[in-house]
Amino acid sequence: MPIVNIVILLYSFANDFTRKTGGYMTTNSMKLQENKLAAAQKKLENAKKEYFETIESIQAFAEPRLVQSASLIVRAAYSDRVAWMMAVMAKLAYIEFETSEDELFRLIFNLKSGGFELVSTFSKGSTQGFLAKNENMYVLAFRGTQPKRYEDINTDIRVYKNTLKEGKIHAGFSEAYQEVEDEIVNIFLKNQEWTWPLYVTGHSLGGALATIATQNLEHKIKSQIAACYTFGSPRVGNRQYERNTKAPFYRIVHSTDIVTLVPSIGYMHIGDPRYLTYSKSESDKFYLYRSIPTFRRFWEMLLAIIIPFNWPRWVMCHSIDEYERKLRIYAIERNK
Repeated sequence: MPIVNIVILLYSFANDFTRKTGGYMTTNSMKLQENKLAAAQKKLENAKKEYFETIESIQAFAEPRLVQSASLIVRAAYSDRVAWMMAVMAKLAYIEFETSEDELFRLIFNLKSGGFELVSTFSKGSTQGFLAKNENMYVLAFRGTQPKRYEDINTDIRVYKNTLKEGKIHAGFSEAYQEVEDEIVNIFLKNQEWTWPLYVTGHSLGGALATIATQNLEHKIKSQIAACYTFGSPRVGNRQYERNTKAPFYRIVHSTDIVTLVPSIGYMHIGDPRYLTYSKSESDKFYLYRSIPTFRRFWEMLLAIIIPFNWPRWVMCHSIDEYERKLRIYAIERNK
């Protein structure tokens, strides 16, 4: 056999061997990757299962007896139990249900822990919230400011006033509510058989939105508004706007919560105040006043300013977690 033919034969054999070996290695590599992927998917499924089991074990409404015994009527007077329930609702509004099905499930399950059913969610621009119901009431809850969201910050800083027939109100808050008003009103118009009382609530920016919603919905829906509960809410409108309110408003203020001090010039708070005094985190030694104790609040603010390392108190006192915790402790103590 000529040398050339031998060389060609050997070259062909070498190529064939390399191709088969390489293919074998590629097949093994792919199988290894598939096994790793299968293992990762199993870990993900187990983690997701554990996540949902954890959600089911954590009840937002940790005191169901307070929910069951709460007095729920239209044009309702202030109630310690209802105040705590509304604080829980305002806290649940921070669940970012619009971002994933898992977060939506978390909201639904937390509502179920208090015997509530999710009716609808809404999310447009800087305005997010939900409507829930049980056999006695509806609750409309608005989300507060999220510092990482530009839309929320832009809403907060637009302090010039819009003029309404009821008075003048913060333009940013007003326009943020208008983004979802039609959606909310349409839900009630499509369900005019609903006759249960409606409670409106929110924390921080959510409290401002709840205030405007309560005022506006009075004229647009059939359901009777029972009350509006706000937590750490900024001021919303001028004196004329405050005088034109009809529904009961209860605004809860926690010690040095700085958000409750703004905006200042030309603005007034709306409603019947309740004041939670300062205490260290997890402490149950605090008081709930039925008005704003001017000297007590001034003293707590002064201490927050002059004592070194006390400045975080300004932020801590605005936390919805602290509002909810203290109102729960107070409601339990008052309803033993």
